[in-house]
Amino acid sequence: MKAEIDVSVGDIVFYRLEPRSLPVNPERVWTGKVEWLHSKKCLFVVSSLEQGYEGLCEIVYTSQIVKIEKGTFTKADTATFNQDVQSLKTTGC
Repeated sequence: MKAEIDVSVGDIVFYRLEPRSLPVNPERVWTGKVEWLHSKKCLFVVSSLEQGYEGLCEIVYTSQIVKIEKGTFTKADTATFNQDVQSLKTTGC
């Protein structure tokens, strides 16, 4: 049984892409901000902080995480994220 990972919305996570994503460099560590997390903390929606990929969201699983830095999360961040989710629902993505 794995120990529970201590991650919260607003934290910065460092992670590797899954092999099924066919990464060109599988050892590359990506950086993102946790925008949403599953109630069981097994998966997260992460907004990329990488240059050229800023703001793009992807699902990251606990097994992909290499490192966590505790961050700050404000109500303004929540409002922005909720607007983004609503626009995705509207566009059908």
